[in-house]
Amino acid sequence: MSFLSVRQLTKAWRDTRTSAHSDSPFVKAVDDISFDVAEGEFIALLGPSGCGKSTTLKMLAGLETPTAGQILLNGRDITHLPPGKRRLSMVFQSYALFPHLSVKDNILFGLQARKVARQEQHKRLMEVLELVDLQEQVHKKPGQLSGGQCQRVALARAIVSQAPLCLMDEPLSNLDARLRNEMRCEIRALQKKLGLTVIYVTHDQIEAMSMADRIVLLNQGRIEQMGAPHQLYTQPETTFAASFIGHPPMNLLTLQQDVLGIRPEQIRVLGTTDNGVPPEDCLSSADQAIATSLPVDQVAETSLTSDLIQHTLPVINCDYHGADTQICLDFNGQVLKLSLAGHHVLSPGHRLTVGWKAEHEHRFSSKTGQRLATSSVPRHSLSKETKKDTSHVA
Repeated sequence: MSFLSVRQLTKAWRDTRTSAHSDSPFVKAVDDISFDVAEGEFIALLGPSGCGKSTTLKMLAGLETPTAGQILLNGRDITHLPPGKRRLSMVFQSYALFPHLSVKDNILFGLQARKVARQEQHKRLMEVLELVDLQEQVHKKPGQLSGGQCQRVALARAIVSQAPLCLMDEPLSNLDARLRNEMRCEIRALQKKLGLTVIYVTHDQIEAMSMADRIVLLNQGRIEQMGAPHQLYTQPETTFAASFIGHPPMNLLTLQQDVLGIRPEQIRVLGTTDNGVPPEDCLSSADQAIATSLPVDQVAETSLTSDLIQHTLPVINCDYHGADTQICLDFNGQVLKLSLAGHHVLSPGHRLTVGWKAEHEHRFSSKTGQRLATSSVPRHSLSKETKKDTSHVA
């Protein structure tokens, strides 16, 4: 039996933008979603703004009433229970700390409201302060703390309740990039150490990919794809999933019959017809691995270029990111992106010969956006016979 089961959950409101009458059409913020969560699992609800992820979390918390569907926690129906009777904790984006209370009193507020024995309160407080490393800040007010410390207080308040389920609504959004990186590691380490079951809402794919055991990718109120981070990255089921997961995202090129997807890091630079990337940086060999953006474990097997689908394309622009340079190429009016390790300066119009293995291609229906079975995809447009010219590609 699943620890948490969400069954055909739906939330709809009347669309009052066009009419305030009772016969106004309904708009579904969450549309018939279902998923199960195992005890101790870390699940990320991922998606763009307006996809329904926060509304889903609010229904799990009891802050929104579902229009339809069912929520089961340990086999118990909690769909219509008030928040206080669901035995769960929440961490918010805004921390929701009382500014006039100390760190200690903020952490213990819930236990005091439930009239937990003082000895038990003290025991839990000492344990959680050590976990989040706030022993020296216990008597300070939130206004005297950094953003990262405030987030630790909010985490400690959730942990000290010993609730079996913890809901987190974009808890790191208010932090700067360095603190976000630190807190990602801390939250994941705490979750594993304590065996917490976590539902984590985020629009940041890096947070979802690095922290979650599984990702539920939402789009327009529906589940687009669900699975382990590696599964969503390597086997996207739709063009939306392909374009949302990955940084930079997968290249999606519209062809005559379907859509071709290729990850930027799986494209190799084989040579240049103008000054730009030095020849020694473009050799396709294990000795010159800087010229490839394939993972290191794939360099040796692709050191020979005869099995690569090749194209010579003009450069649009280059973006230097420090560790790598993102290069945009003109693929018959569409943008093809690839990444080169290090710093490279290429003028617009310079032509690069690039290639990739056919096995790294993804094909999607141009009508539905759904992934196509490899066996049913005809070899066209991008093939070895057309490797030097793409001017005929639709």
